Amino acid sequence: MPNKNKIGYRPTWAEINLKNLEHNFKTIKSRLDLKTKILVTVKADAYGHGLIPVSKRLVAQGVNFLGVASIDEGIKLRTAGIKTPILILGLILKKDILPLFTYNLIPTVCDFEFAFALNQKAAKLNKPISLHIKVDTGMGRIGVLYAGAFNLVEKIHRLKFIKIDGIFTHFPLADINRKFTVSQIKLFHKLVIDLKKRGIVIPLIHAANSAGLIDYKGSHFTMVRPGLVIYGLLPKQ
Repeated sequence: MPNKNKIGYRPTWAEINLKNLEHNFKTIKSRLDLKTKILVTVKADAYGHGLIPVSKRLVAQGVNFLGVASIDEGIKLRTAGIKTPILILGLILKKDILPLFTYNLIPTVCDFEFAFALNQKAAKLNKPISLHIKVDTGMGRIGVLYAGAFNLVEKIHRLKFIKIDGIFTHFPLADINRKFTVSQIKLFHKLVIDLKKRGIVIPLIHAANSAGLIDYKGSHFTMVRPGLVIYGLLPKQ
């Protein structure tokens, strides 16, 4: 009989095989160039698979980054002793900046006002902060619109206590619309090249979700962001 104290009074529960998770991670890694880093998305309790045990197993396998949706999830990982870099993929309010410094979390930024607030707090604490800039290349969710991305990166690059460690975009239709996804890759790649020409070299460039990782080699850049495939699900039929 199931342990009611452990699972509660519900007719169903999930049993997670972390060896399978490990196998999936190794399989993904085998498809990448040796220098390509991996950020695994563990938001929403690692898609319901258990934030802490999943993250600890991935850290043991050498994952480079963990991606979460909120500061709260990042704090849970830090409290559990995880020291791997953590990117907050969701947006953050200016009033909630302090925990980023306290728990060494990396914010996603898509406007100058928030970047400026980060810089002010970093200056006050005398503690520079790294961030990643999200670019909207067509999804229409969060991110600076592509047309304004170059200027935004330039402005943030001038801030004294800010280090732009990453820039990224997201594919909404990589599983069903190849033409649209290829156009996103081309736009994003052009932005990265234009920034390099201006002397702004960003080390972590990422776009590929699970479908991108599988079907679009040109979207791997310097880091990939698998989600569904880590948990054993194909992102398309």
